[in-house]
Amino acid sequence: MQFTVMPELPVLPPPEVVSKTDQSISLRIQKPPQTDGDAPFTFQIVRSSRRSPASHSEHGYVYYSWSDSAPFAGKMMPVKGLSPNTTYVFRARVVHEAARQCGEWSPLTPYARTFTEEEDAKRSGTVFEHALKLERAQKTQLQSQISKLTGLLDGGKAAREADSKTQLHEDMLASRRVIDTRLVKLQRELSAQASALQTLKSQRSADEQMITELLNEQEALRTTQSQKQDQVQYELEMQTLRSQLERNEQALHKHQEQVNASHEQITSYEKSLEDKKGEIAQKEQEVERIMADCNRMVQEQADLAHVKQLEVEDALLEAKTSLEQQLDINTYLRDEVMRMREENHHLRNQIDEVDSEIAPKLVRLEDENQQLREQLRRR
Repeated sequence: MQFTVMPELPVLPPPEVVSKTDQSISLRIQKPPQTDGDAPFTFQIVRSSRRSPASHSEHGYVYYSWSDSAPFAGKMMPVKGLSPNTTYVFRARVVHEAARQCGEWSPLTPYARTFTEEEDAKRSGTVFEHALKLERAQKTQLQSQISKLTGLLDGGKAAREADSKTQLHEDMLASRRVIDTRLVKLQRELSAQASALQTLKSQRSADEQMITELLNEQEALRTTQSQKQDQVQYELEMQTLRSQLERNEQALHKHQEQVNASHEQITSYEKSLEDKKGEIAQKEQEVERIMADCNRMVQEQADLAHVKQLEVEDALLEAKTSLEQQLDINTYLRDEVMRMREENHHLRNQIDEVDSEIAPKLVRLEDENQQLREQLRRR
């Protein structure tokens, strides 16, 4: 049956493996809250084994070959018809059969391997184990008898060759009868063991069905117990809330008393505040009077400072006038000094010129005097 995938339907968690045999694996589904109640939701499980052909992509991804199962409504689902000693993976989804809708597949379960026949036989019970032990013991005994017969035949080969052919034929017939008798006995025992094995398998299937029913009942009991626990927890919470409400009422009463006391304190504070305001008004009047006195004194000091400033300005003007006169005198004297310096410089130049004119004449006169002295000496 084809279903339409609806993203709004819940996605199941991976199924949980509860029990397994050599040909079946029992799975448990955790129902989401959306599927509880009267909604017509069922579940579907598909499987894939490692022995089934799986294709691989060029990137190494594995594509499983899935086998569908019929939808079911309970939490437990035994998947039967499996192969012994085979590893399987499972996945599940929510199905709405009436609307032909389904949810997304759940994540894959971990690999789950079915038992081998020997493992299943060991698991099924001590009776089957005892039957296997008996069968093995009988096989061992039969092999030992065959080996003994073979030894007897090999050991008495020389004696049988000496006997007549009739005696040899009789011995072979007797040994054959013994072997046939033992084989018939072993076949009967094997058929009895096969019937016992079939009985054990039917009993095991009944046990599996019973286990499935017990697990379903356990889930129902667990759900009922959780509901009862929720009811008990609700009553405990209500008691806790009632006690909390009483404590809150007591705290509210205490708080109301504290508020009344606070109102009384506020009233007293307001009265004291009015008194403080009157005192502050008186202080402000005194401050205004003091400020008026201060302003008057400041004005007087300002007038005195203005008079002093005028006197200082007059003195400064007189000093400025005298300084200007002194500056004019100093300027005149500086000009006279400059003029006299220029005259001295001019006179110095004239003296230098006269010296430059007189010096050669003096040298010439000294030379003439020297010549005259020499002439006088010669005479």
